[in-house]
Amino acid sequence: MRAIKAFLLDANHAATRRKVLALVLVANAVLVGCVVTWKLLKDDPEILINQAGYLPGQEKIFFVQTRYSYPSGSFDVVNTSNGTDIISGRALVTAGSLWNSYYYRGNFSDIMLPGTYRIVARFDGTGAALGEINSFTFAISTHVYDLAMERGYQFFYYQRCGTRVNELVPGYVGHEPCHLDDHIMYNGSYYNLTGGYHSAGDYAKHIYWGMHCEAVPFSCLFAYESNPGLFNKIDDYDVSGHLTPDGVPDVLDEAMWGLDYLEKAFLPNGTMIGSLVPTSMPFVVPQNDTDNIVGTPDDRQLFSAENHTIANPYEAMWAAAGFATMANVVNETGFFSNRKAEMFSYASNIYNNYSSRFNFTSPSSPPINSDATAFLLATLEMYRYTNSSTLANQLWVVAKYIHDNFPDPATLWRDELGEWNRVPGIYCYWAMINGTAGAKAMASDVALQFYDRKFAPLSSDPDDIFGLMKFRYQDNSTTYFWSNIGLNSYYETAAFSAFMAYHITGGTHPELLAFGLRQLDWLFGQNLFNTCMVEGVGSQNPTIYHQRYAYIPGNPRGATPGAIINGVVDKDGAPFINTNSAAGSTLQDHLTDSASNEPWLPHNVHFMLAMGALQLCI
Repeated sequence: MRAIKAFLLDANHAATRRKVLALVLVANAVLVGCVVTWKLLKDDPEILINQAGYLPGQEKIFFVQTRYSYPSGSFDVVNTSNGTDIISGRALVTAGSLWNSYYYRGNFSDIMLPGTYRIVARFDGTGAALGEINSFTFAISTHVYDLAMERGYQFFYYQRCGTRVNELVPGYVGHEPCHLDDHIMYNGSYYNLTGGYHSAGDYAKHIYWGMHCEAVPFSCLFAYESNPGLFNKIDDYDVSGHLTPDGVPDVLDEAMWGLDYLEKAFLPNGTMIGSLVPTSMPFVVPQNDTDNIVGTPDDRQLFSAENHTIANPYEAMWAAAGFATMANVVNETGFFSNRKAEMFSYASNIYNNYSSRFNFTSPSSPPINSDATAFLLATLEMYRYTNSSTLANQLWVVAKYIHDNFPDPATLWRDELGEWNRVPGIYCYWAMINGTAGAKAMASDVALQFYDRKFAPLSSDPDDIFGLMKFRYQDNSTTYFWSNIGLNSYYETAAFSAFMAYHITGGTHPELLAFGLRQLDWLFGQNLFNTCMVEGVGSQNPTIYHQRYAYIPGNPRGATPGAIINGVVDKDGAPFINTNSAAGSTLQDHLTDSASNEPWLPHNVHFMLAMGALQLCI
């Protein structure tokens, strides 16, 4: 049966389809309890767009995805406010075939007038049978990503641990206080470790890889400083998460919540604890994951399995960068003015306790994609606050080390969470703050080489219809999707670095902006599943999440605002995300497919970095 259906889907010509249908009719007489009908022959085309919308000046591309090939087609662009055709009868261009589908490209880059629009496509000679194909409604505006940026940090709010999470966004229920028994005993003393964030669809709490709890504050603050005008308008909750405006932009409240946990994680002996993990992982609501009573057997433990009971030095540097950036924001805005000294004190203490671990003149070279980059970022934020000549000299040593020892980007492989991809972006951020022609030249060297040797080659194969960056293995072979995990962080970090490079080079390399926007187009719905992978943005989000929140009453999908799933994976040789309906979903529906459908803090950390960098380009 499965083979017959696959044959039907691959049949491209009318005569072939008639022969296949005859085989199916015979099969109907033989197969007991199995019905194959004309419906299998029906094309079900979709228009794939960026569902968040398009910036006025960007290239505006969409695709029509079909089961069968057609000789020609055309499209209209309709202004939905008055129903008028802005474009009428423009030709679709055959883009090629991929993943057992055919793709046709439309270009409407000449429309730059802000407004809301819809695309109507048709294929010549098939209008009566196929009918018109309508896209979701989308916007053209300089503000198309405003909602996405808001949802991006609201995901962190919903992932809060150790507190009640309220229904901040209507329709998305929160959860009761949970994990109130998080703690460690140190030198015979009790240390409260409640707070922070659930890492993903499970309830583990990580300071890990420079992209979990320790990176949330900096990502929020970077986005804020890139567009304070947007975030200053949004004040729906206070630091504790109560739905009461407190006169502080919510994104800063969220950053402070994250920093409050990092204060607890920084111990008197000058070390930072690593990750807390449960003794088991039941699929329950957050408040039932432990009994919330300190000293009982289900209390969560430090993550000893990967020797991560304490944070690595570069993870501590991300925390130091968050504290120092908050001190800078307090200086600039006056928000949290009573906590400025506290913020810089924690930044200084963490930085001073860990900075001796970074020796850039030693034969044992610090890794650029973790240690060197994190140390550069923390030193930069400390320098912004102090204007210290000592820190200025240290910045130069690290920046020169990164520039002079940067590997050939063509030799870099895997990088599924974008630890290498984000390095040029952070390096360009240093150059932006530095402001000198020399620093910008060094950053341009690194970023343009990265684009020329990695980003461009991996996104420009003749069969690469979407301009999506492929994934490279150690043997230099490439694939669109990895079977282990979806690659949304891979795309987001690439976009972040491309946007920062575009900004630092003064807009003289438009290919950087175009590349970054193509990666975002994929994330926001211009993909073969026609799915916007940022929950609460666009018209069609994932139907189901690998998320224990699915067992909170009122949340059968396990959805939280701004949640970004891992992304498309290779499963049995084909692209895959879980598109099961959440209606009546079973435990198994939610437990399966974590590789594709699980939300994760790193994706939103990198999303906020990419969105902040894009704001600098608009």
